[in-house]
Amino acid sequence: MTPRDSIAIATAALKWAAAHERRRAATAEKRRADAAHRDLSVWSPDYWPTARRQSAADEAVSIARRRERKAVSALVKVCEEVRGSLLDADIADPASSTSRAPVLELSASFQQEA
Repeated sequence: MTPRDSIAIATAALKWAAAHERRRAATAEKRRADAAHRDLSVWSPDYWPTARRQSAADEAVSIARRRERKAVSALVKVCEEVRGSLLDADIADPASSTSRAPVLELSASFQQEA
């Protein structure tokens, strides 16, 4: 993997993380708006302002979800491009890795001595 690939993946991941946090914030605002609107009657003076707040929150969540999906698809695209350029030797197989077994045996031997 080249440094340029690493930068592309990190940039796409950061964009997704930012979009994810914005979506979570919009969803939290939607929950607060729904809770405020749920307890009001139609004749309350606060009913229509909270209805507008609820509608705006719904729209904000929709936009945030759309942007998050776009960021995820961009991240997937970058990862697929990088994975296609990797050699088989660059891809580590965690199932065939046996580097942890000696460490576990070593720690078990320290426990027996103590």
